[in-house]
Amino acid sequence: MNKEEKERKEAAAKAEFERRMEQLQATGAPSADDLLKSVGSIPLSPADSLDSNPAIGVTKPQDDLPEQPQPPPSPQALTRAQLTASRINASKDPKLEALLDTIAVQIKAQRRQHSPLNPRVLVKADSDTFSRVSRVSFARRLDKTEVLTYLLSRYLPEEGRQEPPAWLVQERPDDVLNAFPLVYAEDSEIATRFAWLEQRFGLLKVDIVAAIVTRYLPASPFTVPPKRRARRKRY
Repeated sequence: MNKEEKERKEAAAKAEFERRMEQLQATGAPSADDLLKSVGSIPLSPADSLDSNPAIGVTKPQDDLPEQPQPPPSPQALTRAQLTASRINASKDPKLEALLDTIAVQIKAQRRQHSPLNPRVLVKADSDTFSRVSRVSFARRLDKTEVLTYLLSRYLPEEGRQEPPAWLVQERPDDVLNAFPLVYAEDSEIATRFAWLEQRFGLLKVDIVAAIVTRYLPASPFTVPPKRRARRKRY
């Protein structure tokens, strides 16, 4: 092997390494800092605007996480029940606590934007997805339906895009058991986004939900079992 061939081989190996690193960064889950930046970029109430608060980013889902971090919400933004839950279920990670507080405030602000007439849709999830949603719900006294609805309205890719995000199309193991029930409130926007992803790219709703929850909610420290229905007594 002469010098030129050796240089070409090394250049090809370097290019392949850089390509794999870019792919890894595109599909990897955000860090705790990035999650806090992403969630904190949403206005905390419908009355907020870009003119009154230029530091606030857009409210539509973005593939690139915002660069400027937002301060965590003040304790007054949480309800008394949420403050109690945050003290009882406090972790030793201040960034995680700030993330949970911000998610709770965002969901509280979003409640006024969803009509009670929106149908509730059941989706079966795997144990990890179910545990993440349940843990956030438990840690801040939130309804699991509200948590999942918030995630979908925030992070479902827009209709019409020609390529799905790289993190959304990662293959899941074939032996994953989707047997844990989760429910979300489906408005016209969420329904349209789901329809586009399913029809345009052939993605399954259960895989879309799992990808979003895994990427944007912290992992649960334990597996949360679903509640058992009380058996009907026969007399």
